[in-house]
Amino acid sequence: KLQFDVGSAEVVPLSDLDAPGPESAASTASLRHAWDRRTKMVLCVTACHHCGLKQYKPALKLLSGLVKTDPDPQYVSMMAYVLLQLGDVASASKVAEAVGPPESAEQKTLRANLEGVVSFASGDFKASIAKFQEATSHLPSDPVSNNNLAVGHMYARDLHVSIKILENKLAEDHTLALRQPVVLNLCSMYELASTKSKESKQTLHTWILKMASDDFDVRTTRLASSSSPSSLLCSLVVADRCDR
Repeated sequence: KLQFDVGSAEVVPLSDLDAPGPESAASTASLRHAWDRRTKMVLCVTACHHCGLKQYKPALKLLSGLVKTDPDPQYVSMMAYVLLQLGDVASASKVAEAVGPPESAEQKTLRANLEGVVSFASGDFKASIAKFQEATSHLPSDPVSNNNLAVGHMYARDLHVSIKILENKLAEDHTLALRQPVVLNLCSMYELASTKSKESKQTLHTWILKMASDDFDVRTTRLASSSSPSSLLCSLVVADRCDR
């Protein structure tokens, strides 16, 4: 939740400032930079909120305006993911190609995940797996990359490989157990892999409760589910980056 206490902020309008000297000019530049950063953050959070409500067109409008002013790779990636949600794979592919050359490991992971999801949406699961593997090579502990890699293997009919990937990562990094999309995907994979999935889900459920907080949604383990497994989708980088 964002809370603004305008009354106690004591903000002085820029038009009321005296002629700027060297120090005040630096202060004004700093304020402008902070305001610009906060504006972009609010736009991203608002776009993610629209995506959570499946209101993809308003989200796309916000991100399109943001990318025009700042073609940051994360903003461009978010825009591509929204286009994929709308089913416009061709446009998403063009947007993905516009992402500049990556520099840091985070940017390399972001780009590899984006290219992998575009390939996934195009039905080329082998190509998507290669890209997701590339993403994990840059950041081996990245939860989005590992989850995407597991889902890619599942759609490539390597279900047991996908389960093993998530189980191994959960064993290495217990904090992954608190990420509900990862737990939900793993439990859904258990359901697809065996008619005796309840035992596996119960074991995972018990293990998670030892570490999770009281507000963890225990329905994520799908113990009470008697219907067919839900559709499994690649975790969207847009959501992960907004949470961060």
